[in-house]
Amino acid sequence: RALEAFGELQRRGLPTTVVACSAAISACEKGEQWKGALSLLAEMQGRGLAPTIVSYNSAISACGRGQQWPLALTLFRTAQESRCDPTVVTYSAAMTACGLGGQWEQVLEILEAGKARGISMDVKALTAAISACDSGGCWQQALVLFSQLARPDTVALNSLIGACGKASQWERAVSLLHRHRQQPPRADLVTFNVALGACERGRAQAEAVSLMQLLQSSGFRPDIISFRAAIGASVRTHHWQQALLLLDEMEVREIPRSVSLLTSVVEACEAEKEQVHSSRLLEQLGDAALESILGDDSDDDDADVDVNDVRGGGLHGEKTGGGRRAGNDTSNNKNNKEGRNK
Repeated sequence: RALEAFGELQRRGLPTTVVACSAAISACEKGEQWKGALSLLAEMQGRGLAPTIVSYNSAISACGRGQQWPLALTLFRTAQESRCDPTVVTYSAAMTACGLGGQWEQVLEILEAGKARGISMDVKALTAAISACDSGGCWQQALVLFSQLARPDTVALNSLIGACGKASQWERAVSLLHRHRQQPPRADLVTFNVALGACERGRAQAEAVSLMQLLQSSGFRPDIISFRAAIGASVRTHHWQQALLLLDEMEVREIPRSVSLLTSVVEACEAEKEQVHSSRLLEQLGDAALESILGDDSDDDDADVDVNDVRGGGLHGEKTGGGRRAGNDTSNNKNNKEGRNK
């Protein structure tokens, strides 16, 4: 409606106001139309209207949602140099935009700049910074930021665990998971998956198997991401028997097994000269490859589990009983894959 009202003002040749322009930019932000937001901001300046900090905030956020972090950063710096004083919302929007672009160093730089200017960071800003630390594996910085949150949420927790995993601090990652099974923020399925990824990265096979059991006893259903990490940990440590058991469990649960996942287990079996098992898996590998070619199932990569891969991808910790079974239907599997590609 704001965009329609702004367009009507233009059609009638009526003077546009700062309020009208800011409302239209905000509408572009909500509609994820970053080009429209930038166009309106430029039009404001062209008409001699000085953008307010609200205008900048909306435009920065719109660029962030559109995966345009360089533009968001440029707008942020422009806002800093303008007469309007940036607020915590400005810093949070810029940090979120850079975080979505994987620019964790920029995020931490913006955070420090805000603190230097006496900006009191809110939960959203600190969570954005923790997520950035996850991308960079800065677990110590993430731990400090997490401790500063009065009421941290599960997103912040998962990012903290992810940062620990990337820094090869799998023991700390698992410890955080155990702690937050009982106290808020409560661990969800994503928390388990990120901790499993930390174990895979750290070659902690026994702990990965233990977490798979704990995941299920906690009322969650393991999904393709859970199995990928647990199998990865088993293959990396030459526990081919455990990898086979996990593959069989995936089949029972009707969770598709990718070509790359099957290939990794085949190679593990062949390395141990387990020809009987490798031959059986090669047949399944052929079927999986055919399905992939026909478009029934897209192949998975062997990347370590990343909290950024699953965040926003539909994995919100489905528990046993009621609702869809995680990993047991096509639509859920597509959500899992889409979440990893985001």
